[in-house]
Amino acid sequence: MSYGPRLLLRHFGHKGEAADLMTRAAALALLNQRLRPYLPEPLDQHCTLANVRGQTAILAADSPGWASRLRYLGPALLPRLVEFGFGVTRIEVIVMPTDRQPTAPPARRIPAPSAEAARSLEQLAAHSSDASFADVLRRLAARAKAPMR
Repeated sequence: MSYGPRLLLRHFGHKGEAADLMTRAAALALLNQRLRPYLPEPLDQHCTLANVRGQTAILAADSPGWASRLRYLGPALLPRLVEFGFGVTRIEVIVMPTDRQPTAPPARRIPAPSAEAARSLEQLAAHSSDASFADVLRRLAARAKAPMR
């Protein structure tokens, strides 16, 4: 089941302020959808068309860093917005954080030790009096890259 503007228009009818609001929201959603292909990745995931007020298109970014990149692209985006039928002459960029929780940074991949380091780890494990520590050293040494032949 769809919960978009059409369903709301059906509920509220095609007259009145609610219908006008839904029609405007649908137009902005369409313009936003048409604008996305002109935004480079990953900026397209951090930016949205928030409004068109008079001759100003208001674009929202979810952080100051993305807003800065969006401001830089503004002059290239303006002709696209004009092509879409909105008589805009300028772009305003605002920061509008989303409710999304920040994602954890990707786990840092620890490189495998060299063959020489693996030999040193094995020697250290052989002379260690702590069995669990020696076991950890052996497992780490086992991750060594195979020697080049």
